[in-house]
Amino acid sequence: MVILQISMSMFPKINELPLTYTLCLTILLTSVAGFYFKKVRQVLLLHPFEVFAKKKYYTLFTSAFIHRGWVHLLVNIYIFYGAARDVEYIILEERFPYKMIVLIYALLLLVSIILPNLIISAVKKTELAYTTLGFSGAVFGFLGFSLLYLPLDHPEKPYKVLPFLYYSYEFAWVLLLILILMPIVFKKSKTNHWVHILGFMIGLLVAMVIRPELVKELWRHFYN
Repeated sequence: MVILQISMSMFPKINELPLTYTLCLTILLTSVAGFYFKKVRQVLLLHPFEVFAKKKYYTLFTSAFIHRGWVHLLVNIYIFYGAARDVEYIILEERFPYKMIVLIYALLLLVSIILPNLIISAVKKTELAYTTLGFSGAVFGFLGFSLLYLPLDHPEKPYKVLPFLYYSYEFAWVLLLILILMPIVFKKSKTNHWVHILGFMIGLLVAMVIRPELVKELWRHFYN
């Protein structure tokens, strides 16, 4: 019974999370297609040189829907599902009508994918061999948003990985610091750490724009 209750809380009905379930399924299907069909991968892949030289601007978005391998894909879907579930089901439904939830969800999705890819493409546009792919921008965008939207949220118990943290905003700032250190510590890594950083920062900023009172809440929290 306990296992069933946990499962139901982690995986609400499809009609309660239509956006998140649809998006996760789309990512899964397009990524698997990219694994087995090189043409699909080549069409969707982000190649900064071609973005500017051949005006393949659509790849700033489509590259998010393919992955390097199964581990890359499943980790991204797992983290995204947890964060996007909060955005669609737990956080926004108590404050906005559903049409507004769809609008905010779509805005966060587009900005957290396209803007980091555009910045990185502008930096890497002269590197002919450089390519990038994956849903990480959106993953960290939704994660940053969900952590800061209700900054004084109390988890039922401290975070397992960082048990000294209690409020969600504490976890957000520590995670941001870790993300910033990653490209410094792992200079030779092929992982696109800057997409993680930019996506996360965009998520934090969108949370502040959508719910500006969170800044006041943090201010009162620190000074009272």
